[in-house]
Amino acid sequence: MVDIIECSRIRYPPFESSLKNPQHLPIIENEVVVAKGVEDVESYIEKLPAPTKIGDENNWLVERKLFSIDSDGKRNEISYFSSLDEREFPSIVERQRVGWYLTPNPIHARARKVITIAVTLLLIALVYQTLEPVLEWLGIIEKPIGSIQIGILDYPFLIVFVLPFMIFPLLLRVGANLVDLQSQKKFLSNQLEPPAINFSAQPCSDQPLSGEISIDNPLDDWQSLSLKWRVGVLPPSREDALASLGIAEGGQPPPGFSTTLPHYWEAGLSDGTGVGEETPMEHHDIRGGLFLRPMRISENGGKQKLPLQGGKFELTPPSSSWSGTQAGSLVRIHWELQVKIERLHNRPLYWLLPLRVRSGNGPFEISEILIRDGRSEEKW
Repeated sequence: MVDIIECSRIRYPPFESSLKNPQHLPIIENEVVVAKGVEDVESYIEKLPAPTKIGDENNWLVERKLFSIDSDGKRNEISYFSSLDEREFPSIVERQRVGWYLTPNPIHARARKVITIAVTLLLIALVYQTLEPVLEWLGIIEKPIGSIQIGILDYPFLIVFVLPFMIFPLLLRVGANLVDLQSQKKFLSNQLEPPAINFSAQPCSDQPLSGEISIDNPLDDWQSLSLKWRVGVLPPSREDALASLGIAEGGQPPPGFSTTLPHYWEAGLSDGTGVGEETPMEHHDIRGGLFLRPMRISENGGKQKLPLQGGKFELTPPSSSWSGTQAGSLVRIHWELQVKIERLHNRPLYWLLPLRVRSGNGPFEISEILIRDGRSEEKW
C-alpha cells in the first residue's frame, strides 16, 4: 500500500510577457496527497491526469509530477501513462472558451502601433526641446525652432507638431470600440444555434480528431466554414496561485502579479496578471465577454475547410507531445475545437467547443514553446 503525491510547479507567462524576465519571477509550487493506502497503483493512476512538463527552469514552466510513497517513506516517481481527466472544466472555460465569439475590429491593433510611433516622436521632441539652448550655445544649430503662440500662451513647436499624432490613434480606438459595441449588440439580438458535432471516438492527444459537423440554418452572409483543433495552457487560478506562495488574498502580490482589479468579479477567472487590455470594450450583458482571448501558451493541430452545411472531418493532432485534458487549479491543459465562419460584410465568427481529451503515449514533454501576449486582436 502506497500514498500518491501530486507535485505542481508553474511559472505562467503574465500579460505582455515579452516585457518580463521569467528568471526574476517566482515558480509557484504546490504538493498535495491525492490518495492514501492505494494497493493497485496502475489501476488507480488511470483516473489521474498524466505527468507533463512544458518549458524549463530558466523560462516559463508548467510541470506536474506524480510520486508514490511506500511504507518506508521512499518516494518513487510515477512514469508517464495514458489517462482521462474526468474532473469538471475550470470556470474560465465556461465563461471564456465555449460558444460563439466575435472578432475585434482590426483598427485596435493598427492604432496600437501608431501610438507606439507617436510616443517615440514625442520623447524625441521633448529631448530636443530640452537640449535646444545647449545646441545653440555650442554652435551646432544656428537658430532654434522656437515656439508657437496659441491664445495668450506659447507652446514648443515640436510638441504641438507631435500632438495630432498622439490624438489620432486614440480617436481611432474610440471609433473602433463604438463599432465593436454595435456589432456585439447586433449579435446578441439574433441568437444563433450551435453547430451539431459528433465524434467518431474519444479524442486522444496523439490521435487524429475525426467526426462530422452540420449547420442547419446558416445565415445569408455566411460564406465558408473551417475547423481547427487547438491545445494550450490556461492561466492558473489567482486564488490558488497566491495560496501556494503563502500570500493571503489582499496581501502584497509577488512579482508578475497585479493587485486585485476593480472588475475582478468571479473567483478563478483571473490569473492576477491583468495589467493590460486583453480585449476591446465588451458588452456588459455577457459575463466573460464576446471576444476570444488567445491562450498564452498554445499550439494548433490540423485545419480543414468544409462546405458551409458541414460534413466529415479529420484533424491531425499538434506536432508536440501534449498530454490530454488537465482540469486542475494550477496546471490546466485545455483542448478545443474551433469552428470559423467567414462572413460577407462582417468579420469572422467563431464557435468554440471544449474537448475532454485522453492522454496518449508519453512522455509529455515540450521544451520549445510559443508565447503570445494575450490580446484578443492578435492573429493566432
